[in-house]
Amino acid sequence: MNDHNYRGISASSAPAKACVEKILDACRNNRLSAEWLDRLEQEERQFLEALVAPVRITVGNAFASDDFSGLVEVVMRWGVMNLRPDRASTMPIERTCWLERASWRPALALMCHYGFVQIPDFPDHYYRRRGEAAAETLCGLWDIGLSSFYRLLSTARRRLAQLFLEQILDDRHHDSLQAFAQQEAYDRLGLEDTHARQAWHAQQAEFLTHAGQYLGALQHWRAAGNVDAALKLICLHLADMSSEPGLDAEMERLLALPGLSQHSQIDLQLVIAAVQRVHHQPEHELQAYERALRLAAELQDAASLGMVYSYLGKYYESRDADRAFACYQDSLDFLSRSQAVVDRPDAERAYAETLVKLAWLYILRNDPRARALLEKAQQLRATEKEDTAALLQQAWGEYWRRTGDLERALEHKHRALNIYERLGDRHGMLKTWINLGIIYDDMKQYHRAMNCYQRVLDMTQSMPLDPESLASTHLNLGACYYWLQDYDSAISEYFLALGIGEKASLRLQVGRAHYNLAEAHYARYLLAGNPDDERHGDHHITHAIAAWESETVSVYVESAHRLKTELFSRASVHAEHRILAQEKAAYYTEMSEIERYRQILQADAPPVERIQAHLAIARAYLSISRKEREEAWRLCEKHNLLDAFAGQFDALRQTFQQSETSEERLAQRWHETTHLSEAALRKAARRLLQQGRLTKSTYAAACGVGLATASKHLAQLAEAGLLRQIGKGASTHYVLNIQ
Repeated sequence: MNDHNYRGISASSAPAKACVEKILDACRNNRLSAEWLDRLEQEERQFLEALVAPVRITVGNAFASDDFSGLVEVVMRWGVMNLRPDRASTMPIERTCWLERASWRPALALMCHYGFVQIPDFPDHYYRRRGEAAAETLCGLWDIGLSSFYRLLSTARRRLAQLFLEQILDDRHHDSLQAFAQQEAYDRLGLEDTHARQAWHAQQAEFLTHAGQYLGALQHWRAAGNVDAALKLICLHLADMSSEPGLDAEMERLLALPGLSQHSQIDLQLVIAAVQRVHHQPEHELQAYERALRLAAELQDAASLGMVYSYLGKYYESRDADRAFACYQDSLDFLSRSQAVVDRPDAERAYAETLVKLAWLYILRNDPRARALLEKAQQLRATEKEDTAALLQQAWGEYWRRTGDLERALEHKHRALNIYERLGDRHGMLKTWINLGIIYDDMKQYHRAMNCYQRVLDMTQSMPLDPESLASTHLNLGACYYWLQDYDSAISEYFLALGIGEKASLRLQVGRAHYNLAEAHYARYLLAGNPDDERHGDHHITHAIAAWESETVSVYVESAHRLKTELFSRASVHAEHRILAQEKAAYYTEMSEIERYRQILQADAPPVERIQAHLAIARAYLSISRKEREEAWRLCEKHNLLDAFAGQFDALRQTFQQSETSEERLAQRWHETTHLSEAALRKAARRLLQQGRLTKSTYAAACGVGLATASKHLAQLAEAGLLRQIGKGASTHYVLNIQ
C-alpha cells in the first residue's frame, strides 16, 4: 500500500500491526481497560479511535459513553471472527474445520492463543494433558512444531491488522462491522423482537439528529426501516451531510432494503440527485432523475410523474431553458389532474412548489405572468408548510425586486431567511444570503452586498454549495467590484464563475460570465486604453451570444448585441432585470422589431425604407400569429380536442387566405406542383392576371427558367387543373381554369 494519510491514520501497516499485537496481548491477560488504553502511543490511540468510531454510532446507548474499552473489545471480536474463511460468528466451529482444513489454521491459532475461543476435546485424535497451553494443544492436533504454529499466528496477526486498516481507510467492511456491533447492542439490551429493535433505532436516530451526527442518525433510520424519516433527514440537513464520505454508500444501502416500495424508490432517487447536485456531478444527477422517471412511468402514477418532472425542470433551468419550461408544464399537468394531489400531501406540496419554480423562471425572463402563478401558489394549503413557504417568500422577493420595490423585496427575503434559520436549513440560508446581496446591489449598497456574498463563500468552506449558486455568488461579487470600478477584482471573480459554469454545463451562468467579462474588459479599456482589453471584450461578448442564442433568453442576447455601442450605460444594464410588459415578455424579439420599425415610420424616411418597415412589421405580426396558432394546435393534440376546435382552425385559415393577394394565392398553389420559389411564381401569376394569358416565353422570363422547363411546368399546371391550355404549336397559351 502507498504511504498516505486518511482520517489522520497512516496507510503504512507498521503502527497497525504494533497496535493490534498490544491489544491482543491485553485481551489474553485480561488487562484491557480504560487506564491501559490511555497508556498507548498517540498514533496507536488515533488508530483505535478511527476503528471504534462507527461502532460507537451503531451501538448507541447500549454501551456507556465512556466505555471505550468495551467498544475496542467489540471491534477485536469482530476482527477475529472475520479471519475465519467463512467470516461467520456462529459457534461451535465444525470438527472438520479444526482437524482437516488448513485454511482455518491461522484464524484458529489466533482465536485460541488469545483466549477468544476454547479448544474442544478430540480424544480420538489427540489426548490433551491437564493445563496444556493452547499452542501445544493445536500443535498436537495438527501434528506441527511450535515454530510452524507461531508462523500461523504471525500470519493471522498480519491479516487482522490489514483488516482493521482497510476498514479505517475506506470503510470496505462497514456492513459486516455494523451488523456485528448491532447484534452486540441487541444482546446487551435484550431486544429480541423486530418492533422493539425498530423503536430503539428510532430513539437513537432522534438523539443523534439533535447531536448533529446526521450520518449516524441516517444509519439508525435505515436500520429501523423508516425510509421516509431517512429521506427527510437528508433533505433537511443536506448541506451538512453532503460532505460526509459515507453518504453515498448509505443511500445505496437504503436502495437495497428489502420490500422497498416503488414510491420510496422514486423519492430516494430524487434525494440521490440532490446529493449529486451539491457534489457537482450533473451527469449522475440527471441519471438519478431519469431512473426516478422510469419508475414513475412503470407505476403509472400521475402524482409521481409530476414530482419528477418538477425536479427535472429545476435541473434544466440553467442548462436548457426551453426544456425547463416544458418539464414544469408537464409537472403541473400531471399534478393538477391527479387525485393524489388531494390524497397525498407530498404531491400537493410538489404542485405548489412547481408553481413557484415556474414563476421563478418567468421572473428570470421579466415576464409578468409570474405574479399570477405566485398568487395561485399562495392560495394552496401546501404553502403553509415552512419549507414551501420559504421558497414562495424567495420568489416574491425576486419578483418585487424586478418591479423596483426593493423594500418589499427585502421584507420577503428576510421572511425566507427566518424560516430557514428555524428549520436549520443552512443550504436555504446560503441561497437567501445570495438573494439579499442582489437586492443590496440594486440599492447601490455595494459593500453591504459584498458582505452577503463573502458570508456565503465563507460558509462554503465547511459545507458544499450547488454549482449554480456558487457560480452566481462569484458573478454577483464580481459585479460589486465592477460598480466600485475595481475591474481587476471583478474580472477575477467572473473567471471563477466561468470555470464553475463550464464544468457543470450551466449555459445561462456561462453566458452571464462571458457577458460580465466583456463588460469589465470594455470598462477597463475605456479607463486605460489598452487595446488588449477591447479585444478580450469582443471575444467574451461573442461567446456570451453563442451561449444564450440556444436559449429563449432574447432579452440577454439583445443586451449583448447592444453592450459595446451603449458604452455600459448603467440604466441599460439594469433594464434587463425589470419586469416587461405582457406582450413584449411573450414575444420579445418580434415586439422589439416592431418598435424599431415604428420609429422609422415616425421619421421622415425615404419611401424604400418605409416600405421595408411596413413589410418587417407585417412579418413580425405574422410570426406571432403563427406561434399562437401552433401553441393552440399543440394543446388540442395533447388533450384530444382537435375535433372540438376544427371549425375555429378553419376560420383562422380562411382569415389567412383572405389576407393574401390573388397572385400570392395562385403562386402558393403553383408552388405545390412545380416546387419553384413562390417569389418567382408570383411574377408569373401577376403577368397572367394582368394579361389574361400566359405563354411559354412569358412564363420563362418571369420565373427565370429555360423554355423547355417553362413548357414542362405549364403542362404540369394544366394536368393539375390549375391552368387550361388553348391552341397548339406556336399559338399555344394558357389561361386560368375557372371551374
